[in-house]
Amino acid sequence: MSNVLIFCGEDQQIVRRFLAICVFLALLAPANVGGQAVIHVVIEEADVTTLGSWPLNRKWHAAALNNLVSSGAQRIFMDIAFPQADVAHPESDDYFFSILETNPHIFLLTSPENIEGEMVLLLGNRELPASRFFAPFSQTFSVDRNHIKLQPFATKSLLHNMLSESMPRYSALIDFPASVPPAHYSFQQVLANAVDCKAKDVVISIDVPGVTSYIVKSDAEHPFTTTELQLHALREIKNGKYYSVWSNWYFGSLMLLVLLPLIFLPPRIGKMPAGIISICAALIIFALFGIQRIYVANIWYLIFLVPLAAMMYQYVSQRTDSSDSNRTAQPKLSSVEPESTKLSGEINQLRYKLKFYEHLESQDESAPVTSLHETHGILCDPKSPLLPILEKATKIAATTIPVMILGESGVGKEKVAQFIHNSSARSQKPFIAVNCAALNENLIESELFGHEAGAFTGASKRKIGRFEMADGGTLFLDEIGETSLSTQVKLLRVLQEGVFERVGGTEEIHISVRIITATHRSLKSSIEMGVFRSDLFFRLNGFPLTVPPLRERKMDIEYLFRKALLESNPELKISQPIINWLVIQHWPGNVRELLSAIQRAAINADLSSRNFLLPKDFELQEPVMLAPDAGELLSERILECLQKHKFKHRCISATAAELSIHRVTVTEYFRGWIIRLLLKNKLDLQAVQAELRGGTEVKDMTQFRLRVEKYSRSILDKIKEGLAAQETEKEIQSRRFKNIPGEFEAELLALIVEIKGIG
Repeated sequence: MSNVLIFCGEDQQIVRRFLAICVFLALLAPANVGGQAVIHVVIEEADVTTLGSWPLNRKWHAAALNNLVSSGAQRIFMDIAFPQADVAHPESDDYFFSILETNPHIFLLTSPENIEGEMVLLLGNRELPASRFFAPFSQTFSVDRNHIKLQPFATKSLLHNMLSESMPRYSALIDFPASVPPAHYSFQQVLANAVDCKAKDVVISIDVPGVTSYIVKSDAEHPFTTTELQLHALREIKNGKYYSVWSNWYFGSLMLLVLLPLIFLPPRIGKMPAGIISICAALIIFALFGIQRIYVANIWYLIFLVPLAAMMYQYVSQRTDSSDSNRTAQPKLSSVEPESTKLSGEINQLRYKLKFYEHLESQDESAPVTSLHETHGILCDPKSPLLPILEKATKIAATTIPVMILGESGVGKEKVAQFIHNSSARSQKPFIAVNCAALNENLIESELFGHEAGAFTGASKRKIGRFEMADGGTLFLDEIGETSLSTQVKLLRVLQEGVFERVGGTEEIHISVRIITATHRSLKSSIEMGVFRSDLFFRLNGFPLTVPPLRERKMDIEYLFRKALLESNPELKISQPIINWLVIQHWPGNVRELLSAIQRAAINADLSSRNFLLPKDFELQEPVMLAPDAGELLSERILECLQKHKFKHRCISATAAELSIHRVTVTEYFRGWIIRLLLKNKLDLQAVQAELRGGTEVKDMTQFRLRVEKYSRSILDKIKEGLAAQETEKEIQSRRFKNIPGEFEAELLALIVEIKGIG
């Protein structure tokens, strides 16, 4: 008699819920794609030696394909490209092509741009439909230390043909193999018709050193061919052994759901229960990620810290409230602030404001000329990261290669284009700039190529286009990424042939124009979206130059400020603190925003009948302010930060990051402190080191001592060189210490006098 379990009442309800959860989780599990085996045939070094040399005579490829077709192969994929004709054996090419032509289930390798058309050239001048080709490994996969990453929406590859409708929906991470199975057959076995491939797919690849591309992994038994890795990825995907890679946007949305209890639950419930609910929700979501085999970056596990912090906050608050309730009630403090506290706050505010108009100095017209590195209208510091870009541009100017200038809006891309033109052999010819974003589809063709009289309504007379205007010179196409596909086609013809017709005309016009383009967009993303032609991109992107944003070259801000202010209002006085304040601002609009802000500040100062500038004159939307509570100078804050970081190896970079200023500014202030302490301590280096340290325990005393000695020796050598050249104190200061902050200038002059007296 069999045993029967009977559930009733609440037990039945529990069982039903448990079964429903099991079914739900089973549905979430990744399905096994399955599918038939793939036969791998490899052309090895022994095959090449036996059959001749690489490249093999095409008759061998034709014979192998013929044998595989006769053996009943379903599809054949040759991970080999045949772009060139075999001039020595044209009859072999004929035989090989006849096999390809009569068997539509044979697929070949080609470059990705060839697949975009309808037909693909092979064997020199033969054609097959683009559907018969697939792209190489590098166009679909990327490899890191532990994974192979598949991009499912990339150009059609070998796996797209193999998996067809079973391709993963998202990017897939596949574990890198320690080893792969050997090939099923050698090429010579195929030629001998000793294969069994009926109703199976066959992949033919080559494994010959010097010809094959290999992927090397340090802990693997041997390097892998790209075909081996693709077949490994195929097996893993068919067996569901891969991780899906979601975008950060998906993860961010789910993590927001986890935090909803903390945000929307009524306050009376408290942070502790809300935090527990959030943690449980996070555990469920991460468990589902594990079931679904979704890759989760470690940073997303930090989401647990938010509810934990909320729970800890409530726990501490409850303990504090409990402790307070056991104390004797204290008299309530008066809400009126003591008069001394108010007075202290007002004094600090006055000290803070005093920074910006203390040590005011008149503008010196000679200063920008001697202190600026000015080349064809481009202003930058001698240590600016823009200088290597200009050096490259000088070399490029001597060639005819097309240039694409990349960078954010307002960084000065047109200035760099003018620099290239002025440095080239075309400098005496016109430089014509066109903003493609400012012209609509109907106008841009007429603007670029011109039109004949009567070409369209309103065209009363012939108009010369920008290409003709720039003949012999340079045409700068700004925001090239904003052009339409039809305009891109016409541009491509002009670039390839140097010929065009005016709108409404039939006469071919020949020109010689150097093209320089610029964009703030990612054209590679535009190509992937199908809004920018890849062939035009490769034609224009001969030499890309990236102009760094102003936040990466903050040392240039002072020079731009001094030059622009001198042009706007030379009567305005300036101070070093206002320059320091400008340096720590964000400047999202780069140089264009800075120059506009300087003009605005000059006008506002004039409206207020002031002959100096204050931060409010610049009217920045979100200004970064120096801390007003301590009322300390920037020099004091920098020294405190250096001491806090114990003068360790990267203390200058760490200080710059903490104070949101450039590391060059920190270096100059550190140099200023050494000048001050050398003067104060009569050139005693041990005393200088002791005062710089203050009460700080320096981490590496030897390194600290060497750094102070190096800076001190540099300062003293410059002073002695100036004195030997019979320069005055002012000349030594302006020529050899031009970047020293104004706060230390008086002490520098005094130090020069003291060293001069020592002789």
